[in-house]
Amino acid sequence: MLKIYRFLTGSFVVITVMILALMFAAACSHRRQNELKQTAADSLINAASDARDYERVLTLCDSLEQRGDISLYKAAYERGFAYYYSGKPKAQQKELRQALLEKPKNTEDSLAYFNITYQLADALWIAGDDGEALQLALPSLEGLRKMDREHPSKEVTIRLRSLTFLVGKIQMSLGMKEEADKMFEECYGYLLKIPLETPGDYKRRFRTLEGFITSYNNAKDMASVEEWLARQDSVLALIKEGRGLAPADSDMMMGQSYLHHADVAAFLNRPEEFNRAVAAFRTTKYAQSNLGKSDLASVLLGAKHYAEAADEYAVLDQDFAERGLELSLFNLNYYGEKFRANYKAGRIDTALAVANFVFEDLDQAITEQQKSNAAELATIYQTHQKDAEIAQQQISLSRQRLIGTLVVLVLLTTFFIIYTWYRRRAENRLAAAHESLEKAHTELKTAYDQLEETTAAKERIESELRIARDIQMSMVPQEFPLYEGLDMYAVMNAAKEVGGDLYDYVLQGNMLHFCLGDVSGKGVPASLFMSQSARLFRTLAAEGLSPADIAFRMNKGLAENNKRMMFVTMFIGQLHLDTGRLDFCNCGHNPPVLDGQFLEMKYENHPLGLWEGDPFDGETIDDIRGRQLLIYTDGLNEAENGQKEQFGDDHLLELIADMQDLSSREVIDRLKEAVEQHRAGVEPNDDLTLMCVRLK
Repeated sequence: MLKIYRFLTGSFVVITVMILALMFAAACSHRRQNELKQTAADSLINAASDARDYERVLTLCDSLEQRGDISLYKAAYERGFAYYYSGKPKAQQKELRQALLEKPKNTEDSLAYFNITYQLADALWIAGDDGEALQLALPSLEGLRKMDREHPSKEVTIRLRSLTFLVGKIQMSLGMKEEADKMFEECYGYLLKIPLETPGDYKRRFRTLEGFITSYNNAKDMASVEEWLARQDSVLALIKEGRGLAPADSDMMMGQSYLHHADVAAFLNRPEEFNRAVAAFRTTKYAQSNLGKSDLASVLLGAKHYAEAADEYAVLDQDFAERGLELSLFNLNYYGEKFRANYKAGRIDTALAVANFVFEDLDQAITEQQKSNAAELATIYQTHQKDAEIAQQQISLSRQRLIGTLVVLVLLTTFFIIYTWYRRRAENRLAAAHESLEKAHTELKTAYDQLEETTAAKERIESELRIARDIQMSMVPQEFPLYEGLDMYAVMNAAKEVGGDLYDYVLQGNMLHFCLGDVSGKGVPASLFMSQSARLFRTLAAEGLSPADIAFRMNKGLAENNKRMMFVTMFIGQLHLDTGRLDFCNCGHNPPVLDGQFLEMKYENHPLGLWEGDPFDGETIDDIRGRQLLIYTDGLNEAENGQKEQFGDDHLLELIADMQDLSSREVIDRLKEAVEQHRAGVEPNDDLTLMCVRLK
């Protein structure tokens, strides 16, 4: 008996060891296969990116992710860059935000998760949303620091270098200079930890230092610029010795360093140093390229060497052609600098030719921008459709898994019943227990399916409403005209995800058209009617029509096929910036406040969109220079607190009486704060839109 026991025990140990060895070999083979798949996937994606075939990049990412060859994070990271280089920043942000909803499960996923966080924060910073970018980047930075303490590696150090650099740039943009100084020093510490072994390491160190220099240069902190230039020069000295880089790359970096030195010398009024730096730059091959000449022209323009700058800007057209750039709303500043250089140099004919070139192509640039926005919107909706299909597949897969689990459970239950029947002869009791268990599982399956479908539908609706809000907010201007003597500011806060308020302006020469309106109703129908109203106003104002004519034509366009009888109350103004004359037409809207008193109007025009063909009467104030004009929607005076008490017209006039010496933005900020205090935490009952205009 003992021998049999020993034989069985030994056999069990041998079999267990063999099984473990086979499992280990299978795991190693699986890991090697995954590495090969990852390498092949990277090659395919990189080839498509190098060819600038970003549609193929998106297709490859979808296919490779579905097959499991790349992770969700890798696919989102590559898709984000494809959208960015395709000129679709909103689609990029949507893709990255979606990926961040999935939490990482291991160290490799965590590194990829930080990559996506960095890319999204950088995209938000580029879009001008510094606050959200910083709010997103700081927690990610803390997570990377913790990973560096627990699992230090070169990959973690490289990511820390990138993220601290980005956080420093954002802090500098927000005016947080002391915090930015510390962040740049921390970034430099990580940079020194990365050994200079490959050309990429040299480029990374040089470009990072160049980023510090640019940030401080923009902030006009030339002492810090000189400090970081000295550190960059030490890297440049290694590059000059022939280390790490191809001759063309090292030549470009030397040229760019000389231009930075020239910038500092010009700002500190050191003409000899400036001339030496420019002369050194001209000795590089980079200075002979069109891009180099454009860079030099910008430096010369900043140093007020207008004639020399104008000479260098002569190659701007060739530079655009070489880089494949087209005149757009994003690169008009290049031609603005060329115009300024020629104008300041007294070359009026050339300056006029540049201005004429820009104006001739401006309409095309605007049209291309509108096409780009429409294409991006279509991409976002296509992505939503794809997400919905994926969600449906996941629901189907979950159901299959649940059915499989139930089948296994039924089989086990059946076995248990047969076994118990054989041993205990208790057929009736076990049959009743089986029936009860089967019914409970059926009810559980039904409840689970209903909950899953309801949750998916709710998330899809909330996501679409967030996108609709982003699109709606992009339709109202966030920047206001920089015209001497004009102080203008406006803001719109929707009570729900989307709303029906709007404001807009069109500046043409010394004529400012502006409007503020409130659409009947709330939600998606109101937002659609709002977008149509905003489009009509901008189109008609661009034609230079009077406020009454704009109201007449808007009313005609909105009333056509308006079966739901929606309407918009609106105040439309036309301000002559040279004389201060204000022509206006009030279409059923709240009376504006002028110098602390409600504006008395002679005519009672009805809202826009109700009765097609009715006339509209306009009015005129001869001169509003030195006077404060406040226009608002009823989300201000009708704002309610928990006791249903309204903010009120009298309270509005009391507050505005003490704000006559404030700027337009300060007036609006204080009114918003007063409304929040009145609500005392209660959700807003209506959209709130404010506009303040003052002309010196």
